[in-house]
Amino acid sequence: MSDTPDESNNNNNDAATTTTTQQIRVSFRLAPECQEATHLTVPPEAIAIPSHLQRKGLSAVMNHLLGRQVEDDDEDNDMEQDKENNNEDTMALEFDFLVGGAASSQRLLRTSLEKEVRRAGLSLEEAVVVTYFPATPAPTAQESPGPELPDWISALQSTTTTMSSQPYLVSACYDGSLHVLQPDSNSSNNGAWKPVASSIAAHQGPIKCLSLAYHPSQQSLWMATGAMDNTVSLHEYNNTTTPLTCRATAVHAASVASVSLWPQPIRNGNDGPTLCLASGDWDGGVFLWSHDLNHDSHSPTNDDDQEEVTSHKKRKTGSQTAIDAESTAIQKLSPTVSLQAHNSKVSGVCWGNYEKRLALESSSSTMPEQLITASWDHSIKVWNIERQDCLLTLNSSRVVSCLDTSPHSAGICVTGHPDCTVRLWDVRAATTAVDESMTVSDNVFRPSHQAWISDVQWSSTNPYQVYSSSHDGTVKVWDIRSSLPLYTVRVLPASTGEKVLSLATWETSNNDTTTTNRGYLFAGGTNRVVEQFELKSLKPLS
Repeated sequence: MSDTPDESNNNNNDAATTTTTQQIRVSFRLAPECQEATHLTVPPEAIAIPSHLQRKGLSAVMNHLLGRQVEDDDEDNDMEQDKENNNEDTMALEFDFLVGGAASSQRLLRTSLEKEVRRAGLSLEEAVVVTYFPATPAPTAQESPGPELPDWISALQSTTTTMSSQPYLVSACYDGSLHVLQPDSNSSNNGAWKPVASSIAAHQGPIKCLSLAYHPSQQSLWMATGAMDNTVSLHEYNNTTTPLTCRATAVHAASVASVSLWPQPIRNGNDGPTLCLASGDWDGGVFLWSHDLNHDSHSPTNDDDQEEVTSHKKRKTGSQTAIDAESTAIQKLSPTVSLQAHNSKVSGVCWGNYEKRLALESSSSTMPEQLITASWDHSIKVWNIERQDCLLTLNSSRVVSCLDTSPHSAGICVTGHPDCTVRLWDVRAATTAVDESMTVSDNVFRPSHQAWISDVQWSSTNPYQVYSSSHDGTVKVWDIRSSLPLYTVRVLPASTGEKVLSLATWETSNNDTTTTNRGYLFAGGTNRVVEQFELKSLKPLS
């Protein structure tokens, strides 16, 4: 496993060979999100620097102004990793830079300062404002190996700090099994995550999708899964009162490819609380389901929507055995909404992570209004659920293999595609003009993966950061202000041909200044191991 920077085109210092060095007057400003890091503040007065400087050269200037050590090497060795220095308080730091212009048009500096100033249309007659902030460190592999599961890992999902103070990671496998993991309390395992509940045979076919919700009042983790056995299942787990237990099932006419669980219980009038979930299948159908939470505390009856389950079929899953569930009532769900949404496989359904976050923060119990779907028919659509009406359709040039939305801004989506490309979309349906609503950023990211993109996820703490996984055995870390990935994480050896099928992250708040560890990156695939990487942030100085 290795982490490599993807900025091979960042350091062609053509202007450095000119006989006369031109200079540009710049004024450095610390990024607003870093204002509390007063030890990184430099005087705002303009200074003159060579115009050919690129990212590494500007980082050297910043380290000089901050009184930190400056490495004596040229810019052709930009982004060299893992340099050792025992004096962390004075060691050189790597910075990223944004040059002038409106925030919406700012791009990370990946060329010379002069070229970027001219691209932004800025005048060289005045001091150019350059915003700087510490660069994101590369993910580092955990020393302790991750757990090996019984089959290919097809889906990974984690709770967020907004969702739950308790970190959970849930993995789903091709043998239909479901697994719950948490950080190992054994300090000798150095932060490794391990299964904390007996696995359960959730489906009779490969699980293809997974979505989580956490209810703090009951301290219960809810998991919605969809599988190739044409079913959707809803499971509950509580580490003190409830083992991993199936609560409800629903049936599609085709294999289920995507699912999204609304994070808050819904209340309609005097009715009891319900869980709302959406699912999409291989035939292009999208369905909404509602699970009565009061049903879980009732005794089984002979009604058509219930069945007595005395035990699950016991099945071997590697070194583990699927549990025999206690006698419980499993609710059979009927769809509340049925849509023929697409002409082919629905590869993504999402209520919107921004809307989910607002619902969690406000403890809202109202039904969400809109649903976003993506499909192999090349389209991304926005639906009004109450009217069952398509508000907006955006057409891609390729099949959409996976979908996620930003938790920081409404209506901003990221998709992955078989052509090795990650794309950004603006699906805010309030825009009326066609040319404005079709705000597609196809050219934001250059094709970088070498195979089918299997999963994408937006960072829960960094509004500019996106992760993608691929059948090429890698995970890439992106900043949406750059066309090239920040890092490529080699998860599985290229020589083995193993594929990464899913990824997840668990990230702490950016305001946490007590540790350099800001979270974990997880990847799962055909090697059956939950690979784990540490996400680090700049160490605070005393």
